[in-house]
Amino acid sequence: MFSSEEVEELVEELDEDVLEVEDRIRRFLSDIETESERTEISTVQYAWNDAGDSVPMKREAKIEYEKWHAKAEELVREYRATRLEDFQSHYETIQETLRLGGDTKTSTSPEGVTNETFHALDAQTAIIRSIIGKIEVKELKARRQVSKNVARNEIEQAWQLFEGDFIRAAGVVAAVAVERELMTLCEESEQVAKFNPSHGISRLSQTLYEADVIDKTSWNEMKKLASIRETCAHAEDPEKHRVRTLISGSEEFVRG
Repeated sequence: MFSSEEVEELVEELDEDVLEVEDRIRRFLSDIETESERTEISTVQYAWNDAGDSVPMKREAKIEYEKWHAKAEELVREYRATRLEDFQSHYETIQETLRLGGDTKTSTSPEGVTNETFHALDAQTAIIRSIIGKIEVKELKARRQVSKNVARNEIEQAWQLFEGDFIRAAGVVAAVAVERELMTLCEESEQVAKFNPSHGISRLSQTLYEADVIDKTSWNEMKKLASIRETCAHAEDPEKHRVRTLISGSEEFVRG
C-alpha cells in the first residue's frame, strides 16, 4: 500500500511516461508498410509488412509499453480492482497492434488500427487518473467516520456528566460534538467556499444554510441549540431541562 501522496506521484509519472509510449507506437505504425487486397467475397484485407526501421521500432514500443503497463497494472490492481478486467482488455488491443508485421493480415485499415490502439491507451490512462479521485473519496469517508465516532463519544460523555449533575459541563461537551459535526459538513461540502473553524454552532450553521447544505428547519434547530449552549457559559446555572434538550438535540443531529 502506498500513501496518497505516493499514489499521486505515481499517477503523475505514468501520465508523463505514456506520452513516450504513444510516440514509440506512432513511429512504429508510421514506418510499417501495408498493402490492401480485395478478397473473393469482396472484402478488403490489409497486409502488414516489416520494412526499414519498423522491427527495432516495434521492439522499442513493446519495451516502453510493457514498462508502463507493469507499473500501471499494480496501481489498478490495488486501488481500482473493479476496473482491472477492463484495463486488461485494452492491454490485449495494444498487444495485437504490437504483433503486426511479418505479413500479418487484418480486416481493419491502418487508420482504424491506429484509432483503436490510441483509444485503448487513452482508456487505460483514464482508469489510472481515476485512482486519485477514488483515494480522495476513501480518505474523506475515513475522516468522516473518525469525526462521527468522536462526536458520538462526546455525546455519551455529555449524558454521563448530566446524570452526575454536572449540568454546565454536560451542555458544553454536547455543544462541542455539534460544532465538530458542523465543521465536518463544512469541510466536506463543495458549496462552502470558506469558513472559520473557531466559530460556534450559530455561525457554522449559518454558513451551511447560506450554502444550501442544510435547510431552514435544521438551521433553526441549530440556533435553538446555540442559545442553550450560551447559557452554559454564563455565571448563572443553566436550566437542567434546557441542557437535556441540548444533549438530545445534539445526539439526534450527530447520529442523523
